[in-house]
Amino acid sequence: MKSIRSRRGYWLFLLVAAAVIAVAFLPAHTAAQSNSQARIVRLSFVEGTVTMYRPDADQWAKVFVNTPIQQGFKIATDSNSFAEVEFENGSTARLGQSSELDFSNLSLSPEGSKINHLTLAQGYATFAVAPEKGDVYQISAAGSTFDATSKSMFRVDLDQSGQRVEVFKGDVGVQGPYGSGTIAKNQVLAMTPGSAEPFQ
Repeated sequence: MKSIRSRRGYWLFLLVAAAVIAVAFLPAHTAAQSNSQARIVRLSFVEGTVTMYRPDADQWAKVFVNTPIQQGFKIATDSNSFAEVEFENGSTARLGQSSELDFSNLSLSPEGSKINHLTLAQGYATFAVAPEKGDVYQISAAGSTFDATSKSMFRVDLDQSGQRVEVFKGDVGVQGPYGSGTIAKNQVLAMTPGSAEPFQ
């Protein structure tokens, strides 16, 4: 009788120990999974016809206000149509008419800072950026990259002749095929491939 009780106690101890280990490891694993791509980015304004392309879909579809935006999504506007995307901290990307903006990377770093890599495929967009500690806001357009490391507002125009960047607030770093530098407030950078001064 005594040996039966001792065996029962032994097995009960093993079950309790296994349960404690499972509970101890489960929250950390679950948190790591949920935070890896946990972003709250949404379509905050729509005027006219705005469409979205998702990586898991085979065609563009019309979208409406408050549609969530995830990594790999693309937003496009028709003529006389506009859209605004809002990020967690109030930063925005305002898309002009006949434009397309691709969300190449919307992720979190291991430290929890937000990584935002956007690509302006066509048209024009205005970006109002308010980075928090460690955040990355990077806009690509026609082979050039624009980095906003502090609070800033700037517009990127892209057409067949080249691209134009105007900074309204703060400053923006630029790296492109014709050079690199910083565009300060009230400055305009024009890049015109094939011209006598392509980086002006």
